[in-house]
Amino acid sequence: MITATQLIDYTEVEALRGLIPEDIYEGFTPNSGRMAFCAATKKAVCGILVFDAKKSAVIQSLYVMPKYRKKYIGTELLETAISICKDLGCDGITASLYDADDVVIAGRMLTKEGFEQVSFQTVYRFDLKRLASNRVFAKVPPCDNVIALSEADEKAKKVFSNDLIRTNQYDHFLDPGFDQDVSAVFVKDKRILGCVLVSRDEEDGSISIDYANTNNCGNKMALMFLLKHAFDVYSSTLVEDEDTYFPDDGYILATNESVGTLIKKILPDAEVVDQINTYALAL
Repeated sequence: MITATQLIDYTEVEALRGLIPEDIYEGFTPNSGRMAFCAATKKAVCGILVFDAKKSAVIQSLYVMPKYRKKYIGTELLETAISICKDLGCDGITASLYDADDVVIAGRMLTKEGFEQVSFQTVYRFDLKRLASNRVFAKVPPCDNVIALSEADEKAKKVFSNDLIRTNQYDHFLDPGFDQDVSAVFVKDKRILGCVLVSRDEEDGSISIDYANTNNCGNKMALMFLLKHAFDVYSSTLVEDEDTYFPDDGYILATNESVGTLIKKILPDAEVVDQINTYALAL
């Protein structure tokens, strides 16, 4: 018989560390609200589920050992988490799937438990060295509405951030970890209507465009203007010589199909390296 049991003692979590992604394991701190449940027989561990029991709960990791798959163990772990979240008064649960296998297998399981897909995102990898000779960007004129994130009005940034959070679009706009000069915002009448948020790897200098929003710009070229700013500023910071490492790859996240279509147009060498599907369940 297989049963799901909560891991309360952190030594128990430590024993299963190899089944939990390292960044998620590091989130097990006192009072963090992070909880883990283990499915096991009397002799072996079958799977583990980790979730953050917040007002809006988040499933961080769900893993079932290969030999125990297709035995409804994932479903049992998921139903245990849903029951706990209801008891704690959570208003909903979200879960993100990061590769094609997860999308097919876990996505089907989530749907059966009442989850609905709320977003579909694609991660593209592209050649940073080709940005300087990109023909599409060469034809895009400067846009006075686009400024660096560092130059944007603080009050306007807070208003835009609140709008994104209120509409469940994005809750990390004010994260100081983004490169404030490469990241850009689209401003009109002192209001921020769109953005491109860029993070830079401290080790190799490569960039990742983590979020793009042009829903309120009313300008079909807005995303193009924002990306051009980001790439131009980033390229200007790189000097390729014998003593300077020039990163090869950059990454960009397409938050919807229209963004993906534009990426393919302006970065024809870009290739899909990951997919992120987010599901949500209202409680």
